[in-house]
This record gives sequence, structure tokens and C-alpha cells, in this order.
Amino acid sequence: FIPVAEKSRLIIEIGQWVILQAIKQLSEWNKKHKLQLTMAINLSSAQLNDEQLIAHIKSCLNLYQVVASSIEFELTETALIVEQENSNKMIQNISDLGCKISLDDFGTGFSSISHLHSFPIDIVKIDKSLMPSASAEYNIKKLLTGLVAMIQSLDLKIIAEGVETKDDV
Repeated sequence: FIPVAEKSRLIIEIGQWVILQAIKQLSEWNKKHKLQLTMAINLSSAQLNDEQLIAHIKSCLNLYQVVASSIEFELTETALIVEQENSNKMIQNISDLGCKISLDDFGTGFSSISHLHSFPIDIVKIDKSLMPSASAEYNIKKLLTGLVAMIQSLDLKIIAEGVETKDDV
């Protein structure tokens, strides 16, 4: 579904609807439960070319009175390498609104350490394929330990996807 929506450019309209609904829902939960929850919203590379994206995000935040820092936009590294100059500007604009930027599925595909300092990344989500239980290889734990140390040294928040057992911790 997503690749077809991206190719047909319908992802722009779908993405705007998703952003609106996510921010609206977060606002409702925060008011109902008197909490300050956060919400992550995925963005595709095509959405990073939407000239209305920043205005739409700002409008939704204002409409539902949601603090920008409670919204996290998740990007895959594929989104970062498509039209990198435009992506960098758009991601910086999202960050300048006060929203968090997370790099999803880190450690797979086009992983590049340079992305961690070239973009205003706040959170790195390590892909579940790098979890020790996902691999019988002993070296995966060493790799993961080094990766975590590197990310921590950059003062970035880390989320390890696929942590399901005590051995994964």
C-alpha cells in the first residue's frame, strides 16, 4: 500500500490526514487522562518534498494545542538519502518547530554514521534485526554494544526495537 501511495503521490494527502488525526488523538488523550503523552508519526521521503508540510504540522499543533516536543517524526534512512539537500532542509524545519526527529530501523539498509551528525536527529531506533535474540552470532552483541556506546556518546536517545526477553537487554 505505502509504495503505491508514494509512487502515485497520494502519500501527501494520506500523510496530512495521518498527521492531523495523530495530533488530534494525542490532544484528546492528554486532556482526558491529564497527561503529557508523546506520539511518533512516520514520514515518507515523498512527504519531505511537500512544500505544505511545515505549515500543516504547525497548523495541527496550534489547532489541537499540542506541544511540538510531544511529537516525534520517524524517518528511515532511505528518506534521508532521497533528494538529500531538500530532505535536510525539511527535517531541520521540522526540528525548528520543536518536534523530535527519530531515525528508524538504524543498522539496516543504507545506515550511515554521517546521518547522525548531518541531520538534527534526537532519537535512534536500532532495528530489531540487531537484537541478540535475532541472531545466533556472538559478534552481534559486540556490535550492538559498540553501536550503543557510539550513539550515547552523541547524546542521542536510543530505542532498541524488538527487545522482548531479558537476554535482549
